[in-house]
Amino acid sequence: MSATPLASPRKHSDLLELARCAAGGDSEATGALLKALAPQMIRTVHALMGPTHADADDVVQQAMIALVQALPQFRGDCSPQHYAARIVARLVVATKRRVSFRSDRRDETDVDEVQSASPRSTNTSPPGAVAHWCES
Repeated sequence: MSATPLASPRKHSDLLELARCAAGGDSEATGALLKALAPQMIRTVHALMGPTHADADDVVQQAMIALVQALPQFRGDCSPQHYAARIVARLVVATKRRVSFRSDRRDETDVDEVQSASPRSTNTSPPGAVAHWCES
């Protein structure tokens, strides 16, 4: 029993050729490549971020833009699917860091706001007055 590959050799070579053409500036090849890779990119984002994450759609869009921008550096050492998955993974990590940083900053701001909004002591008696009253 042999394992079936995720992508047939024919599809892999077709995507590789599309990637090379897209890297050369062929807009039709770019569109076809994005159309072929989009479902995998969406699944990868959802797997890494969760399907209901607020930034998931934005990360997919940014990943597609980043893929098109990175195509001129694509050497063909790996499959276009793997190249796209690496770009997605890096963007997910960057997005999670950014969201975490914003969340941390928001928490610090909330603490600062609570501290500045807390009522100040309204006791206008001199400090010794309370001690004097207690001693009597």
